[in-house]
Amino acid sequence: MVILQSTYNLCKHIKSLPIRKQVVESLHTLHYSNTTKGIQDGSRDSLGYYARKQNMQFLGYLLIDEHKNDSARLVGSIKIAPLSHQEIVLFEKAHTFIAETDNICATALSTILPNAIDVIKPYIQYPYKTKAESIETIDPNVESVEDLHLAFRNHPSIGIISKCVDKVPRIQMISKEHLMDGMIGIRRYIGSQGFSKAASDFQNSELATIKDSPEYFITKTLKALVALKVSLSVLNQLLYQSFKTDKLVVLDNDNVIAVKNISRNFLGKHVSILSHPIKMEQMASNAGDEILVKLKLDKYIIEGLHHIESVTISFNRDFGNRQDFELLKIDENLNYYPGLVRDA
Repeated sequence: MVILQSTYNLCKHIKSLPIRKQVVESLHTLHYSNTTKGIQDGSRDSLGYYARKQNMQFLGYLLIDEHKNDSARLVGSIKIAPLSHQEIVLFEKAHTFIAETDNICATALSTILPNAIDVIKPYIQYPYKTKAESIETIDPNVESVEDLHLAFRNHPSIGIISKCVDKVPRIQMISKEHLMDGMIGIRRYIGSQGFSKAASDFQNSELATIKDSPEYFITKTLKALVALKVSLSVLNQLLYQSFKTDKLVVLDNDNVIAVKNISRNFLGKHVSILSHPIKMEQMASNAGDEILVKLKLDKYIIEGLHHIESVTISFNRDFGNRQDFELLKIDENLNYYPGLVRDA
């Protein structure tokens, strides 16, 4: 079973969890309300706003709450209200559920590159010590979790890394710190140069690199690790959105005004869409969210899961609200940079 379908199955499992209803209610008060019974010493929606901007799911709420005094200094005169003890426990349970899923999926590297297991986990750079006395951990025997674990063992990155290690065994000796530095360098380059420019540079660099050289295989390993981390990040966001809402936001023929641009390059596929938001859930979309596209137009069809790279909204009384989406297509391995695992 592919990773995408296994993830959807786990999302269905989340919707059956006893804590989900409480999570939905708590998130709603943080997103749409300034006050909550018993909390009168700060802004509730400010905590929710800054937490969402972290793109770290429930960990974002917990970290903003933990550092709320520092956050208040950063945002000026706005005082951020604390989470209640009940909310902290609730979000810690949901976060632990997601983090344990990461841990299980990351073990796909255990036999080929164990040093990299921690560095591909999206939360590894943001340590958080739980405050609740006991936190329920995920049961690895849950069928949907086991299916996901097996699916990640077939991620394209695993095969590429295995080949690279066979060619250059000393890759297994590279420290976590150096692996992390290399991966961060790749992500920063994409972020600083932009999707199209970085794709062109990566392609030219790969063509110029001597095939079968140690540097070639080390670079391919780092790119494959970045792709794995991207997949885990998308997984985390989908699990978080399953706790938060019943369905993913959909861009379709009813709410799309125009497709401004479609491009495909060495890294993947990028789509620019101008939309007229009909529902509040779409208006609340943030960069980092995952979204579905179901467009059937005269010249082409755009379908599937997409990652929101950026989104801007404009309010106009005469023409209505409009949203500009910059999207990256997510493949069946939850990867929006499939070019990084091009096995060539």
